[in-house]
Amino acid sequence: MLAILAPLRGMGRERLVFLWLVTGGHTAIHWFQTMFAVVLPSVILGLGLNEIQTGYVQSARQLTAGTMNLPAGILADSFARSRAVILASALVFMGIGYFCFGVASGLAGAMIGAALIGLGTAAWHPPRHGRPVGALPRASERRPCRSTGWVRPFPTR
Repeated sequence: MLAILAPLRGMGRERLVFLWLVTGGHTAIHWFQTMFAVVLPSVILGLGLNEIQTGYVQSARQLTAGTMNLPAGILADSFARSRAVILASALVFMGIGYFCFGVASGLAGAMIGAALIGLGTAAWHPPRHGRPVGALPRASERRPCRSTGWVRPFPTR
């Protein structure tokens, strides 16, 4: 176990904090995404929706996530210094989406909640991928890893 954690020792406090924040945030965002499949049957039964309407709710989430991914990427690149705010907003969108989903009294409310959940998904991934890529060392600083032969992303000094 200690051998697995050995490369983390040389990373420094700032990089370790970043690693844990990104890992924790990514876990939370995927937990929220997966929770949709868990709560959907209860909401559908509670609202009395049929299979076609259930497809509308699913489509609202997927279409919003898909269509907003490119604009979210452009915003994440344009406002790279505000990455933390964008990432936090993703969690807020998902929270508001689940609230709307939970208090919905019909198909329209469920679709709005599902769309906000999709928006949270789209808002998370572009800024989340930009930071680790920016943290990679230059090609001249990379060293091959002895155990796998892969290029080690963070030099252990």
